[in-house]
Amino acid sequence: MNATTMKDLFTCWLANNRHLFTWKPYIDHEVHRHFVVKFKGITPLISCGFYDGGDISVHVDYFGRYFDIIQELDIREEMTPEGRYFCRECRDYQEGEVPEYDSREELWAEHSFKPLAEYVSETFTDGSMLLLCNYKGGTSAVIGEGERLEMLKIQRRDIFKVIPVVRQRKLKQAA
Repeated sequence: MNATTMKDLFTCWLANNRHLFTWKPYIDHEVHRHFVVKFKGITPLISCGFYDGGDISVHVDYFGRYFDIIQELDIREEMTPEGRYFCRECRDYQEGEVPEYDSREELWAEHSFKPLAEYVSETFTDGSMLLLCNYKGGTSAVIGEGERLEMLKIQRRDIFKVIPVVRQRKLKQAA
């Protein structure tokens, strides 16, 4: 990671883009090489970890145990000889042209931070439920609502807990 840390990039971007989130993100805690964001009004079991090296994951913790990752937004920053930025994993693992950006800030915003805001807004809804599953010691978590939720309840025989994602109704947020 460059001299500007992931936390610096995220907090600077968030200061100007908080309005993109349906649920207000806040830094819950920091440890030496990572920080964790939670979302106001959302079950505290769900959080987003930002780890040195570019790992960003929305995950579930249950009774202090890392339970499952439910969304990954990882980034492997690299620079072209011309000074443009791109994600190395996208280059190596996705077909088609890989987008390049004029700055690190733009790369991180477009590749990970905006998609995080979209995921939160689309997935953390009033009707969404967090399903915790345990099959022979292996754990998993999934979010569903409506027809998808009903289908998951029928298909997944390893569900042991169903928790509302939204803990309180959304309040009007200041931009």
